[in-house]
This record gives sequence, structure tokens and C-alpha cells, in this order.
Amino acid sequence: DFNGIIGNVSALVNNMPHWSILLEELKLRVTSGINVSGLSLPSPTEEMSMSGTAINRNVLNLFKKSLEESPMLTDIVMPFTNLAQKENIPFTISFRLKDPTALTNN
Repeated sequence: DFNGIIGNVSALVNNMPHWSILLEELKLRVTSGINVSGLSLPSPTEEMSMSGTAINRNVLNLFKKSLEESPMLTDIVMPFTNLAQKENIPFTISFRLKDPTALTNN
């Protein structure tokens, strides 16, 4: 019985997402002038989001472009808000994984 339980637990652990893979990719994509204050990662198959502030509109646009260039991410959506605000712009960007299994295949 004990070996069977350990085998089941081991299978569960091996199939858990390795969020560090995604976190490293996001860390590489964050550009200077971006302050990330929130991250929502419900599951590898669901839409994820990141929120924070950008020092200006140009920096925010460069950050979105950086995320769009990621080989891991797709469906990058950044709603235009606070169009009159020129500095310290709050943002929320949503995205998905191109391949959700990339976080479990190691």
C-alpha cells in the first residue's frame, strides 16, 4: 500500500507546473521603467495577467512589445487606459502560454 501511495504522489508532483520556467521568462521580458506589483497565474491553460506601473507610455509600449516577442507567450492584451496620463501609468496585461505543457515537461 505504501509504495502505491508514494507512486501516486510522485506522479502528481511530476505533473505539477514548474512555475519557475515562466517566472524566468517574465523576468527576462520586464524592461527598465516597469514596476510589477501583481501576477495572476491560475493554471498553465488559463489566461494569466500581470499588473503594475510604467514610468511613461513609451516604456509601457516597449514592455508590451517585449512580451509579444516571447517564444513562450501568446494572446498579449493590454487594454488602453489612462490615455491622458503621461507618467506612472498603471497597467494590466493578460497573456497565455503558447504551449501549456512547457511547464510540466522537464
